[in-house]
Amino acid sequence: MPDPIDGPDVPAAEVPDRVLASALEFAVGIAAAGSKLRPPLVSPPALRTFFRFQKLPANAFAKVRAAVEADADFRRRLAAAAAAAPELLDEAGMVWLARPPGWQTRLAGLVDAVGPSDLAAELRRAERRREAAEQAAHRAVAELAVARLELAQREQESQTTAAATAKLQRRLDETLASLDRVESERRRIESRLAAAEAATIELADERDAAIDRAADAEAVRDTVLADRAAGGGGAVERASEAAVLAGAAAVADELRSQSAVVRRASDDLDRLVRRLHDLEPASLARELGRAPLRPATPGKARPRRTPIAIPGGLYGDSLAAAEFVVRHPAAVVIVDGYNVAKLRFPRLALEDQRERTIDLCEDLAKRWGTNVVVVFDGANASGIAGTTRRLVRVTYSPEGVIADDTIRAEVAALADDVAVVVVTNDQAVIADVRAAGANPVSSDRFLELAAR
Repeated sequence: MPDPIDGPDVPAAEVPDRVLASALEFAVGIAAAGSKLRPPLVSPPALRTFFRFQKLPANAFAKVRAAVEADADFRRRLAAAAAAAPELLDEAGMVWLARPPGWQTRLAGLVDAVGPSDLAAELRRAERRREAAEQAAHRAVAELAVARLELAQREQESQTTAAATAKLQRRLDETLASLDRVESERRRIESRLAAAEAATIELADERDAAIDRAADAEAVRDTVLADRAAGGGGAVERASEAAVLAGAAAVADELRSQSAVVRRASDDLDRLVRRLHDLEPASLARELGRAPLRPATPGKARPRRTPIAIPGGLYGDSLAAAEFVVRHPAAVVIVDGYNVAKLRFPRLALEDQRERTIDLCEDLAKRWGTNVVVVFDGANASGIAGTTRRLVRVTYSPEGVIADDTIRAEVAALADDVAVVVVTNDQAVIADVRAAGANPVSSDRFLELAAR
């Protein structure tokens, strides 16, 4: 089909093939280089015969010209490539490929201006241009290969970054979910605390009123006793005296009852405060932007914690005794993280040891509903991504503090009515936490329990 922008082809047909030598050489060079691309450049099949020639023979010009003339799309691509490197073609070759308006007339003028000697020189220049075109094409192929390798590498890096980002996002979601649960529990306890405080105030008011009534009753009693001592009396007076004394006794009983209720409410209030303090340790309070709730008064003596009583028939460090205390419904189980990790996973890297140990503790907490706290050395250790998991609380010792001291501090920070179990093989830690009223369980027994 004739090219609609080319106009009649008759003038071009009168142009000798040798005048177009630079364009024909360029066409074969581009087709040869394009065949090595992946995917290959589409070119006229007839040109493949000439790929092996370093220099086109004169009798090949007509065949190459006919192939290019028959494929208008390929010729336009050649014109676009030549425009990017105009030094590779002479003017006649550029005009024949690009075919701007009036190109036939312009090409005919170029033919008239070229003599036999000029044609021979032009053929030599066309040969050099083809060699330059082939070299440029080879360089382009090499650059394309390098660009593809770089693109593949960047795609791989992008996939790795996306995977790491997804992992961090999952950990962030888990941490936020844990914080939401803690915040919900904190609000619930604070609500109960406020209700208990209101009830305590009301009971205190009632107690004060009872005290006032008792004081009035005592005043009446004193008056009656004074009258009797002065000689007054009679049956009516004795009856009144008996009634007054009975009323005073009733008021006293009421006063004792109200005082007992107030004491119980006060004890409940204290337990709620300690529970809220245990739920919200100092590190989490800082994250939530609050100060720790009701810290212990400095210098105030604390009652000693009572260890969990082991039923008769169970002995010391037996597996049954360990299971009994670890499954105690009100106990907080504090695990010496690396002590367990290095015993169970000695050949893994530290980060993997931590993750596997936390997973093990979470599985145990899921099975038994155990309240587990895992303590590791070093808040700035490499690979640590967070301090909260879904079912257990994970904490790391501050800089310059070993995990053993952090475990001792965790035990000391819990309220004395909270049962505590410490999992470790460290004999010094065992001695200290036992003296603080906690139940020690060896790491070996804990691992046996976790493996069941």
